[in-house]
Amino acid sequence: MNLKSRQTLILILLNVFLLSACNDRNTQSQDSNGQNVTKGQIQDSLNSIVQVVFKNSEQLNLEMALTPFLTTNDFFFISNGQRLTFQTLKKSESEYFSGLKKQSFNFTYKNFDIINQDNAIVNLVGTLIAIPKDGHNQKYNIAETIIFKRVNSGWKIVGGHESYVSDSTKQ
Repeated sequence: MNLKSRQTLILILLNVFLLSACNDRNTQSQDSNGQNVTKGQIQDSLNSIVQVVFKNSEQLNLEMALTPFLTTNDFFFISNGQRLTFQTLKKSESEYFSGLKKQSFNFTYKNFDIINQDNAIVNLVGTLIAIPKDGHNQKYNIAETIIFKRVNSGWKIVGGHESYVSDSTKQ
């Protein structure tokens, strides 16, 4: 196969890939109310919820940050190797927030995996800058997995995982 044929084949494959990716976002399914929704619409809804969680976390408004979370015993979360129920997560976050002056998140990677009209997973990777009340900035590399399930016609965070490590570079 000559160079021109290879380039043409690569361009064709690239176009097929891009078209299938665009079509995947517009793939329709029905939600629990029988409404047609696209994967793109689901992704937009989930992205809005993720924004609620992290924008309110940056504003140190824990109650609002936790509003999208399932509060029953079915909630399951792992934080740096520890299993947390909703109540233990809330208690842990409350203690953490009480020592903060400010925090900010910068997620450089976001991936939305729409499993079906009622289940999805979001993965986030980025950095967290925490400024405790003593004013000494701390920077962390952070990764989040958020598990969503449609509950009573709305999306809830039913579980997930977070891990974070201190970034060795100083602020």
